[in-house]
Amino acid sequence: MQGFKVVIALAFGVAVAMGPGAGAETFRWSAGSDITTLDPTANPDAFSDGILNDIYERLATRDKDFNFTPALALRWQQVNPTTLRFFLRADVRFHDGTILTADDVVFSLLRARRPTSDHKEAMTGVKSVVKVDALTVDVISEKPMAPLLAHLATLGIMSKAWLTRHNAVEPHDYAGNKESHAARNAMGTGPYKLKSFEPGAKLVLERHALWWGKHEGTVTEVVFRPIKSNATRMAALMSGEVDFVLDPPPQDLERLRNDPRFAVVSGAELRTLMLAFDVARDELLYSSVKGRNPFKDKRVREAVGLAIDREALKQKVLRGLAIPTASLVPKGVVGYSAKAAQVPAADPERARKLLRDAGFKEGFSVTLDCSNDREQMCSAIAGMLSKIGIEVALNVSPRAKFFQRISPLNREFSMYFGGMGASTGDGAMMLESLLHTFNSKEGQGNNNAAGVAHPKYDELLAASNAELDAKKRETLFEALQMAEREEHYYIPLYQPVVPWIMRRGVSAAHRADNYLDLRWVGVEKR
Repeated sequence: MQGFKVVIALAFGVAVAMGPGAGAETFRWSAGSDITTLDPTANPDAFSDGILNDIYERLATRDKDFNFTPALALRWQQVNPTTLRFFLRADVRFHDGTILTADDVVFSLLRARRPTSDHKEAMTGVKSVVKVDALTVDVISEKPMAPLLAHLATLGIMSKAWLTRHNAVEPHDYAGNKESHAARNAMGTGPYKLKSFEPGAKLVLERHALWWGKHEGTVTEVVFRPIKSNATRMAALMSGEVDFVLDPPPQDLERLRNDPRFAVVSGAELRTLMLAFDVARDELLYSSVKGRNPFKDKRVREAVGLAIDREALKQKVLRGLAIPTASLVPKGVVGYSAKAAQVPAADPERARKLLRDAGFKEGFSVTLDCSNDREQMCSAIAGMLSKIGIEVALNVSPRAKFFQRISPLNREFSMYFGGMGASTGDGAMMLESLLHTFNSKEGQGNNNAAGVAHPKYDELLAASNAELDAKKRETLFEALQMAEREEHYYIPLYQPVVPWIMRRGVSAAHRADNYLDLRWVGVEKR
């Protein structure tokens, strides 16, 4: 990771040392979020992706310092400027005991290009995927691509035979709300395999006995329960019903840090939380303004940004667990720009003037879509916007419904608050997903529900992907972000600092992408 160290706050150490009586154990954990789908090619959110990371492996993975390390590929080689060759392990078995071959890898990578995939952007610029022999695969790009490895390492490898047998060749159509066998079942090569799944209630994983790797932890069974209520989730931790909570409420952290029964581990996540507008429609779906879309006017978008006090959100809502920013790319990611990240001071008076100049002297009303796990933040934002004359009605949805609403294929919102992560460690996919003109077939603008369509952005994105000189590439990233900042299509607000909490006797390593990597989880016997 590019010079960005994880911030740690501990009650008694990052990883609790395992005692002499340590052994195989069940690990029980919870979060306020739920799993959207078990299909790694269709899932639209990082939380689900983090869980699937332990079921479906990638060609390369991340170590505890967030550096690339071999996974299904023992090694890779840049054969020529446009050909990246992967040499696969010979001892990899799927959870049903069948052997992984190059056919599965080729099939999985190409599956990511299918119409219902939510990960088409990972294959943008790829010309072909070719089986060289049973354990060798070439990925051939149309031109040199600096972020190609980072992009491919986001794609879970699946069993071609299993998908074909269960008529799940096409990825789960999540946006269209059409399920497939892969939505509720799984067949990967990872360290843990699916035992049972009850959507909205419980996911149970068990150790994959034939896994090629070495389990550093002691966990043989994993039980995940989504608990939306903060109070109920924390009560489950306090009672011993769960061992670990991924998202403890900020207001509880000070007390928990002083409780010797628990440890709190915090790290800055490679994610930016932001407001986004529908700038495509001539009239918003949910607004008091008729015959006009106020968000098509740059002055209105700028006014929204100036109305928001990022420091107040950090201190009052997030209890300090945030890094205020105006940059789409979070700190610690290739492409981060300190210049673009400079936060403008909140200026409600200027914001009101901009609204008057745009013809909204009396303001207007509009809806703000958000997922139910971020309702408190959305309420705070709505309060700030009301002070400049924009009256906000919250439309709070479960995460699954929220992601469907903000899909570029649906765009059932007028303004939304959400996040975009850079789990690749490279800003290319993030910026392309948000800023490139939407092209469903090519997977460009895959999260561009805002409807941004700017030829200059497309040109800068193409240039940054093809540029192999790191410094020149950084310059292109900064130029793109500064150009977008002038337009205010998105209003980046903060980079989250994510706390985890675990009971004494549990050890876990905090990843910069907020994935709970089960390879590194240890649980002492009770």
